[in-house]
This record gives sequence, structure tokens and C-alpha cells, in this order.
Amino acid sequence: MIPLTPRLTTVPEFPEHALYGRHAEQQQMLTFYRGAVVRRPGACMVEGISGIGKSALLAASRRSVCARGALAFSGQFEPPSTAPALHGLVRLLENLTHQMLSLPPTHTLRRALYTAVGASSALFVDLVPSAVRLFGPQLASRLTSLQDYRNSITLLFHQMIQALATPAQPVVWFLDDCQWCDAASAEILRRLLLDTGLQHWCIFAAHRTAEGSQPPTFSVDIAVGSGGGCTDYWAVGPPTWC
Repeated sequence: MIPLTPRLTTVPEFPEHALYGRHAEQQQMLTFYRGAVVRRPGACMVEGISGIGKSALLAASRRSVCARGALAFSGQFEPPSTAPALHGLVRLLENLTHQMLSLPPTHTLRRALYTAVGASSALFVDLVPSAVRLFGPQLASRLTSLQDYRNSITLLFHQMIQALATPAQPVVWFLDDCQWCDAASAEILRRLLLDTGLQHWCIFAAHRTAEGSQPPTFSVDIAVGSGGGCTDYWAVGPPTWC
């Protein structure tokens, strides 16, 4: 076992974005990706103490799956004292919007998203104002209850995944700091992961555990693996240098 901060007599020149000491974890995550995108959706959780390299592992995995043709979107949760509910999922929508806007208006992905989202475009623009450049001006969405809001957002994500995910180009979500995932986001993720109508899609997520504590199987009440085994779930243990 090599210490996380080994003493070096010289400073080696590392290639940009290189990740060292995580070969085993990267291979495990790649194996999970290959399985999840051809079967039912699943979630792969990276758990570990603060600063151990979870975010770097997610970033390396994102580069790896994108090199293999995946369409990747990223979101990050923040402490509830500084961010509203659903903030992490809104961040993911912002990342998706940014990527779609970088494509020509006639691009196949933009046209597929525009067609699939349909009536949910008003909600999309409510959540991400810059998406008006994708869908045009929208009337404000008229949702009268929190449950209607959750149902509509779940439908929006369902439509997006169905529109963009294909066997040749799976959709992969990368969610960081899931220890701060709020209950509304957890419920939406749970429903999507248990949705047997979604294919060629999976989630990689990172969760911070307290040092010295036993990490939970998931950071929030996302009941992955329940519901009669409707999803694949594989947890990556705390990252270690080896």
C-alpha cells in the first residue's frame, strides 16, 4: 500500500488529466458502464472520505466513456444551506443545455431533444433560463403542487434520456457530492432508475463519507436495487492507491 501523499525526491512530469493509482477502480467502473448501457439502467457509487480522489475518478471515468462514444452530462449537489432543492439536477440540465447549444441547430441531437421534450419545454426553460435558446420563448409552467412538480421533472428527464440514448451513444450522468442530495432529487433518481422503459443509460455518482465510519450503500434514500431487482447496482468502495 502506497501512502496517499508519498514523499518524492523529484517531481515527475505527468501528462495533463492523468490519474494515477486508480487503475483497478477505473477498470471496475468501465466494466459497470459496459454492462449497464446494454441492460437496465444502474447507478455506480464511489464512496470515500473528503479529498481521497472521488471527483478525479469521476472525471477520469467521464473521459473514458466519452472516448467510447457516450454522451455525458455532469451535475453537482451542494449543502442544503446554500442551494435549493433539485440544485444538482438543475446543474446537470445546465450542462446538457451548454453542450446542446454548442451544436448547430440542425444537429440530430438538438432536433431529437426538441421533438422529445415537447410540452415539457416550458418547465425546462423555467429550470434553466438559457434553454430558451434551444426551445424559444415559453409560457411559465403551471404546476400547482410539489408532487406535480416532481412528476413533471421526472417526465422531462425520461423524455430526454429516451431522445438521446442509443446503443451507439449511451447517456451517462455524473453526479458529485451526493451526500447533499435532497429528498426530491433522490425520489426523481429512484423513479428513473427503476423505470424499465429506459435503456442505454446509467449514473456514476460520488458520495463523501465521514473518516473512520462505515460507508453506506448509498448516500440518500435512492432505493437502487429494490423494487424486485429492477435495476443493476454496483457500489465502488472507498478509493485506495495501490
